[in-house]
Amino acid sequence: MAYRALTQEEIEILQYKGCHATDWSLVRVEPSKAGLQLKRVRLIGEVNLGAECRVSDTTVVSSTIGQRTVVQNVERLQNYVVGNDCHIYNCGSIVASEYAPMGCGTTVDVLDETGGRQTVICPELSAQMAYMMAFYRHNPALTRGLVSLVEAWGKEHSERQGRIGDGVTISYVTAIDDVNIGDRSVIRSAVKLQNGTLGAETQVLENVSAADFILSSQATLGTTCVAKHVFLGQAARLGNGFVAHNSLIFANSVLECGETDALFAGPHTVSFHRSTLLIAAALSFFNAGSGTNQSNHYYCTGPVHHGIMERGCKTGSNSYVKWPARLGQFSVVIGSHINHPDTSRLPFSYLFGNDGVTTVVPAANMKTCGIMRDVLKWRGRDGRSDAYPRLDCICYDEFTPYNAEKMFQGIAQLQRIRDDEDYARKVNFTVSPWRITEGIRLYRLGLRYFFGKVLAERINAIGQDGKLSLEALMQSDAEGADVSIWVDMAGMIAPRSVVDELCDRIAKGELPSLSALGDELRGIHQRYEAYRWLYVRERLGTVFGLMRRELTLEDIALILRQWTEAARELCQLRSTDALKDFAPDMCVGFGIDHPELAQADFENARGRVSDNPHIGAIRSYYAADEQRARQALQVIAAQ
Repeated sequence: MAYRALTQEEIEILQYKGCHATDWSLVRVEPSKAGLQLKRVRLIGEVNLGAECRVSDTTVVSSTIGQRTVVQNVERLQNYVVGNDCHIYNCGSIVASEYAPMGCGTTVDVLDETGGRQTVICPELSAQMAYMMAFYRHNPALTRGLVSLVEAWGKEHSERQGRIGDGVTISYVTAIDDVNIGDRSVIRSAVKLQNGTLGAETQVLENVSAADFILSSQATLGTTCVAKHVFLGQAARLGNGFVAHNSLIFANSVLECGETDALFAGPHTVSFHRSTLLIAAALSFFNAGSGTNQSNHYYCTGPVHHGIMERGCKTGSNSYVKWPARLGQFSVVIGSHINHPDTSRLPFSYLFGNDGVTTVVPAANMKTCGIMRDVLKWRGRDGRSDAYPRLDCICYDEFTPYNAEKMFQGIAQLQRIRDDEDYARKVNFTVSPWRITEGIRLYRLGLRYFFGKVLAERINAIGQDGKLSLEALMQSDAEGADVSIWVDMAGMIAPRSVVDELCDRIAKGELPSLSALGDELRGIHQRYEAYRWLYVRERLGTVFGLMRRELTLEDIALILRQWTEAARELCQLRSTDALKDFAPDMCVGFGIDHPELAQADFENARGRVSDNPHIGAIRSYYAADEQRARQALQVIAAQ
């Protein structure tokens, strides 16, 4: 931007308007026909003023103010480059130190409060990068490599002055120290922000206090929040007095009223209740019931224990888990669990805690409509704008190779519990015999559904012209990859071998930058369907009882028909579960003064089965599956 020195006449006019400068020769303005709009301003050091900016009742120190920006009644604006079209008014100090880190390089003691899993944050951090940094401590060279990439990013982006982007609004803020602020962000009535970065379109609202933090684009720190040593991901929100310490909270998470400490919250983590404490836990797609609590106080050497609730877990009111523990995907946790259960091989389960014993109902959650409602809503609740690169890689599928492997393992574990009394005594939970039988049946149903659906999608994708060969069907763009073991990296589903290969490259220093690492992770995420098909292809015959080495098109047609039956059964189970909300005992409390009209009151308040949107969404979802099956069978019949 070109600036010029002030003329003597302009200096005199400014002095007449109550303006003072320590050295008028250091004050420069952008050439403009508009007159200077400064009143009662103290100018210290080098100050650049953009065209049509308006400044009044403010001390400006060594800063640049952009075009059409308004700064009014600010105690001190120091060492900032302020963008265009900003409004900054009625504030205390807004000060940046030279080459301040702006939150980059802050260490977050996630999971282990003693610092055993320290994660270093910066604005380009993704859930997957943090996952590797926190969980892969078996590879010190990898940890060093990741930290080096973050530190290199910080050095590359370090600047002498702080930055306030275009279109920013800052009002009634007591103090901002060493904080970069992205375009179109809003800071209103905050108490103090120190050592942080706000991405584009972020919001920091009334009575917020934050230190050593980073907010990604579209994130929000809502009213009365406290955040210290915190990373908040894209479109994530803390609100209503939430308190977060040493926590990583990734995309689309919403946490209100409660508290976190040492939390690793993967995408779509949700908690709304004031009595909830999430501590030393790893979560994603998680929903906390009121009074949810965990503790890592079972120790002699310090709070070193942590726990894992895998993707999609929910807790009932007043649930409690004593760490360490690991709970399988899409589990519902009810009651108190103190014996450190590991149910990671039993996804979709209900866990009941009573008198110190954890009782597992395996696969019971697979039958519920609630899980279907969650799966359908998560994708629709992705609030990240396409205007910004998406940092976190998120797979929204309910059934994946990861939990398919867990279901295989679950079948084997349940069979062993049933057949081996010594093993049954060693596991730290109980399962009743008839629940074992039903759990195995449901896991087999889930496997048939997942494998058949992937097959149908594959046929319809490559057989769009009506031509299909078995050879083309069985090919994979990921040929040669080891897809036997999978990981869920805070939302991204990938073969472990592929992730391990990337980790080795990081450990060897082969990636030039954090941006390059982000590109590599997104590349793995984009190849998910290719890896998934390779996994399904290799186990397809096993799942459907076709043990021949070479499948025929007739076998494929048989599999599709079995998949259709599995889809119908899942639809029936989940629709039936949804109908419980319309059972006669659900009318209790309706027709308060006219009991004979309870049903009419119920239907007018809650609707009918025929027009319920959730039941309709479930049926539409599986109707689409049946359409895929018919289309795939038509392609095969045409050969």
